[in-house]
Amino acid sequence: METMAPDRFVSLAEAKKIAREVADYLRREYGATKVLLFGSAVEGNYVTGHSDIDIYFEGVPKECELWVLGDVLDKFPYAIDYRPAGLCHKEFRDAVLRMGVVI
Repeated sequence: METMAPDRFVSLAEAKKIAREVADYLRREYGATKVLLFGSAVEGNYVTGHSDIDIYFEGVPKECELWVLGDVLDKFPYAIDYRPAGLCHKEFRDAVLRMGVVI
């Protein structure tokens, strides 16, 4: 699922700041119970101008996840790949839960 705006890449420091803002927003506005940063930003291979910000979230009712995606894509126009729990395969979700960092 590609949900990012590829024209808005940022530095790693800015990516982590944006990820925290997204996490706060998802918790405050939609009741997300867990928001994780994963992928290159936590694995140490983030490349400014190339890497996106990978964000996983859970706790949002499954029937609302697509609506929430539309909202955060509009509110945070950066290269972000959102992964709501209800739209992830179990194996992918398990991998993110093992390697992701709570934000």
